Amino acid sequence: WWGWFPGVLGSVCFAAGGALECYHNKVWKCKCGDPCFWISVLNCMGGFLFLFAASCGMAGVEGELEQWMVNFVYLMGSIFFMFGAIIALYMWKGEHYGLAFISEINVKRTSTPKMDMILKTQA
Repeated sequence: WWGWFPGVLGSVCFAAGGALECYHNKVWKCKCGDPCFWISVLNCMGGFLFLFAASCGMAGVEGELEQWMVNFVYLMGSIFFMFGAIIALYMWKGEHYGLAFISEINVKRTSTPKMDMILKTQA
């Protein structure tokens, strides 16, 4: 119990954070081309998969069932988090520093002749 309780507690926080991120970015409007949509969905799914795996571990699932209900589910949650992090890195590289958490500051820049000239002289 002492080994699994911190995992369940952390997973509850991850799942709640992912759910709040989905709520903040209004994923129910399904903006599938928006990276904020995918980061939110992937983080939420990863959090809930971690919660499921930790709950199964705390319940004492053993043997062959443990491989599928704990280890495999943790693997899938980790993969979801990894893809969410890759998309977040892509957004950060594009100077969208709000990422999926403060998506309002992720404004698209418009190119102006003066801006182009400044950027060319700096290069």
